[in-house]
Amino acid sequence: MRQLSIMAETLSAASPVAQQLSERGVQVTPANLPAGTYAVSGACVIQHLSRAEFTRWIADKTIFRRITELKRAVSEPVLIVEGVENGERTVSTAALRGALAFVAVHNRVPVLFASDPKDSADLIYAMVNQLQNGMGVTLDTVPAAPSVLTVPAQDSAEHDESDNGNGNGNGSGAGASDVSSAAEQIVRMIPEIGPVTARAMLKRFGSLRGVFAANAQDLTKVDGIGPKRAKKIAAFFSRREVR
Repeated sequence: MRQLSIMAETLSAASPVAQQLSERGVQVTPANLPAGTYAVSGACVIQHLSRAEFTRWIADKTIFRRITELKRAVSEPVLIVEGVENGERTVSTAALRGALAFVAVHNRVPVLFASDPKDSADLIYAMVNQLQNGMGVTLDTVPAAPSVLTVPAQDSAEHDESDNGNGNGNGSGAGASDVSSAAEQIVRMIPEIGPVTARAMLKRFGSLRGVFAANAQDLTKVDGIGPKRAKKIAAFFSRREVR
């Protein structure tokens, strides 16, 4: 078997996960990665997060930007969320489902869950071993791989407002209301957008694809969105800074 090796973001090179990998015989090299925490091939980079960090990304609505930037930086990102739920959830079940759908389905980033650093290291070791020993992939300098914003292809259903507008469904049943709830949660990840505006945007543009394709002028046609706010939202879609 060949020597397995990974690159670890400088601040993570001495982490418990990196130490576990070193004990398994993996060569861990500190590096300034363009994105993510661990590079396991020239294209595959792992973003390793604690459960608390992942929840915070959802709560502060930065997950949209962070996952988009990750996809732009590397061609094959993987997300590992580490930690067990302590029973004190700070985001709703609907928000969590919407975030997972946004990451795994709409952006096609695999999401893996680990219970602790050893479990995370086991997952990473399995990926490195399959790539480098099983598939003969080498660990080269991690390339930049710009990509366009991934926009969902499917249309959203008309909203059945049974969750009193706060995104907290009862978690039971399936069908159009589940689809629309997930779509609304994704739109609400956009800065400046609350539940009422999210529903208005989906009603105006008919689908998630239509929402993300809208320009500033289109957005001003949505009830509650003025020119200044529309400019900020459109700039967020295109990743331009607005002052």
